[in-house]
Amino acid sequence: MAYGISFTQALYVLIFVADKMRLNRFEMVPTSLISEALNLPRPSAAKILKQLNQAGIVETATGVKGGVCLAKEPQQIRLYDIFRAIEGKKPLFRSDHPLNASGMRPKQVKDTVRELLLRFEHNLARNLADYTLADLVSVHEKS
Repeated sequence: MAYGISFTQALYVLIFVADKMRLNRFEMVPTSLISEALNLPRPSAAKILKQLNQAGIVETATGVKGGVCLAKEPQQIRLYDIFRAIEGKKPLFRSDHPLNASGMRPKQVKDTVRELLLRFEHNLARNLADYTLADLVSVHEKS
């Protein structure tokens, strides 16, 4: 099962918003500017922003002075939180494939594969939790 591009797009959106806020260009970054600058279709941007808003990562406002701002400081927003906001709680790997073979060996193989895939998923979560939006923004600033 492959994840889509929404997580990557969410990272671009958050870096863009963080930059605009850091430079005091906007209190609320217009969603139209986000869509245009990042080449995101408005429905895709709206879906991503809704997910980030529901997770408490961004705040949104409608109207003439509406737009998006970060709900927290960049150093308080872990990449794991962004990932979960976009992808939900679905597992990275599925290991529930039924085998026709029976006996001890197929069961052992299936258990081993399941444990290994769970370990991969836990490692990914731990690695994502080690980085924050501030890490990405600071890398972006140096370029």
